[in-house]
Amino acid sequence: MQRILVTGGTGTLGQEVVRLLISNGYDVSVLSSNRTLFSSQHVRIVQGDLTDLSSLPHNTVHFNTVIHCASNPSNAGLTDIKGTDNLLRWLSPYVETRLIYVSIAGVDQTDYAYYQYKRAAEKLISASSHPWVILRAAQFHDLVLHRIIQPLDNGVTVQVPEGLSFQSIDKRDIVRKIADITVHFSPGNTFTIAGPEILKLEEMVTIYLEVSKRTSSMEPIPPPNAFFSLFTTGINLASDNKYGSITWRSYLNNTLLPNGLQS
Repeated sequence: MQRILVTGGTGTLGQEVVRLLISNGYDVSVLSSNRTLFSSQHVRIVQGDLTDLSSLPHNTVHFNTVIHCASNPSNAGLTDIKGTDNLLRWLSPYVETRLIYVSIAGVDQTDYAYYQYKRAAEKLISASSHPWVILRAAQFHDLVLHRIIQPLDNGVTVQVPEGLSFQSIDKRDIVRKIADITVHFSPGNTFTIAGPEILKLEEMVTIYLEVSKRTSSMEPIPPPNAFFSLFTTGINLASDNKYGSITWRSYLNNTLLPNGLQS
């Protein structure tokens, strides 16, 4: 049985990764500084903090694969760079461990700070002595809903930054791709995946209002900051790499409606 370690296993994506790996019968461990976060008897906790190399256990079980999901946009220099470097220092150079790193579509095409940190982490992994695969994924549906649309929705009017387009993807589809990479591991490859459809933000807000059964108006505004402007450039789109089956509307139906009822 493969032993798999997940970093960032308590995050939005990491929790889904852990659930699917357990259901597929893997021996799963999560690197965490908090032993109480997982109650499942099927998950082992490896206690430690990636940002503090001294906190990582000196003697630990050998892992066949590490799925590296840990990230922190608000302090990427510490979590993404130092954390990745510490992870590579912690893994034994004498035992081959396969690395799967979850990155972001377009990190190599912008000087946006967080993406540059993710790109630097990619370079650390690709320069390591361990076999690796990098998976660059487009924005989660969750991100578009919770960080793009809802913060600009006052209940009466939804402000819509102009010129933004997304090919957002459901985290469950990303997890299925990670599971596929785990089974069919092809070292030295960087894959990019994005969702099954490309939509302008105006279209996404229209669907959001329809699913919510609301008649609120939309107010076009300029992109309020560099984060929003990033999605006017097209670097987050990958029309040749559509993946998954969970559309934006399907995601909203299951997220916004009671009991996940379809509209």
